[in-house]
Amino acid sequence: MKKKYKYRLILDESWSFGVLGSHGRGVTEYFGVTPSEVDMIIGAMSTTLCGGGGFCAGSKEVVDHQVQTHRGIRVDV
Repeated sequence: MKKKYKYRLILDESWSFGVLGSHGRGVTEYFGVTPSEVDMIIGAMSTTLCGGGGFCAGSKEVVDHQVQTHRGIRVDV
């Protein structure tokens, strides 16, 4: 559907990274999807890591857009 309708695929790995998949790499590993097929992988570190903060991973274009759009609430890159 992503390719057919030209949508961006955003995957929230908050509850899956570190625990799902044979090496703990989350949903992409568990379902055999290469991370490059996902436009943006996001996650909160307060869930499986019991910490603070979060992450956004993707292509340079996607990450730059997130940084510029959310500059007011961003603490560090």
